[in-house]
Amino acid sequence: MKRLLVWTLLFAGLALAGAPVEIRFTAGGPDPSRLHVPTDQPYSLILINQTNEPVRLFFDQKTELSPPEQAFAARFLAEGPLVVPAAGRLELEYWPTRTGILHLRVTEGSARFLLELILEPPEYYEGPSGCS
Repeated sequence: MKRLLVWTLLFAGLALAGAPVEIRFTAGGPDPSRLHVPTDQPYSLILINQTNEPVRLFFDQKTELSPPEQAFAARFLAEGPLVVPAAGRLELEYWPTRTGILHLRVTEGSARFLLELILEPPEYYEGPSGCS
């Protein structure tokens, strides 16, 4: 019985860590194009490219960033854009630490889109649109 309780608590703790958030890229841009993300827990962002073109993500460098966000952004800024291969996927770990809107510029071939992560404190949070 104790072992069952321990496993139950472990899985409950993992569930509270933030469900993976999927962002699908189609010919019409990212879906969803705006995500509401609470600022109290880490997230896995799963980027799924459903097009025949590589998708490139550029971080908005004009935004003021906290140290954890700088580490997250460094993956975008140091080596150029992050690339999600055609018909491929990419997974990122992200822990938002502030409120506001984080902008990612997205290109699919010659098309350009904007992806917004809306960072809110938990008291304003109703659930990430785009959670699977």
